[in-house]
Amino acid sequence: MENKECYACGRSMNYTEKELAKRYKKDFEQNGVVRYFFKRNKKADTEFARAESFKHILPILEKRKHIGAEYAHISEFKAD
Repeated sequence: MENKECYACGRSMNYTEKELAKRYKKDFEQNGVVRYFFKRNKKADTEFARAESFKHILPILEKRKHIGAEYAHISEFKAD
């Protein structure tokens, strides 16, 4: 059963965020540049960070899960 709110599927992203995620996923596949995409809460915009920066953001997101914080590795992005 597919979740209609699938974060990695990009359903909660606007057009610009999806296009940026596609570009970053391609950069990961071709050049190995590791990035994560995340939201700080349910209504926040999607943000992107390289792995080096994300390790500092992750503890904050873990504490904010109860208000809808989400994150995923760029390789998990699945939107067309």
